[in-house]
Amino acid sequence: MTSSPTGEQPDDPTWETHLHTTKEKVQVIELQKILGEALTTGAHSEFQEVVGSINLLRYLRGCNHDVKAASDLFLAHLNLRELHNLNQVRERCIQLLNDSPNFSQQDLRHGALFAKHHPAELSAGVTPNGHIIIYIPFGDMHPTQLRDSGVTQEMYIEHQLDDLILRQIQVDRLSREKGKLIKQCIIVD
Repeated sequence: MTSSPTGEQPDDPTWETHLHTTKEKVQVIELQKILGEALTTGAHSEFQEVVGSINLLRYLRGCNHDVKAASDLFLAHLNLRELHNLNQVRERCIQLLNDSPNFSQQDLRHGALFAKHHPAELSAGVTPNGHIIIYIPFGDMHPTQLRDSGVTQEMYIEHQLDDLILRQIQVDRLSREKGKLIKQCIIVD
């Protein structure tokens, strides 16, 4: 496991933000071979943020370079995409992100209710190294009022899925633009 700059062991062993090392390029190719048709069939096969080498690198690093584990996790992701119709969610999200790269909570489905009772700054800025800052002020959240406002579990899931798909597209675009893995810096207050 890689140490952080302070010598502490990070929760996420992938402090590295550089793109593929020579070894990782080989592993991505191996991962692509294992995944085979899963990368080339279905609507998701057209989405760079899903099947591109940068996303596959994220799976590899997230699984501590275990190609089999990365493959299993990626396939589980595809199953969730199917289960929750995420390819259709993406159609709406891609337009939203094109129109508003610094999207807010209001831009997501049911956003006005969430902004009122469960506020978060989804695009609070970027770190000096270009990573996305998300600010979540738990002290300002009112879950009972959110529930009482009529937000159902389905609405909550829709709101969260919009955010997940937008982030997947956003971090992929920024990673390709910046030539390094862009990550999320989440500040919970």
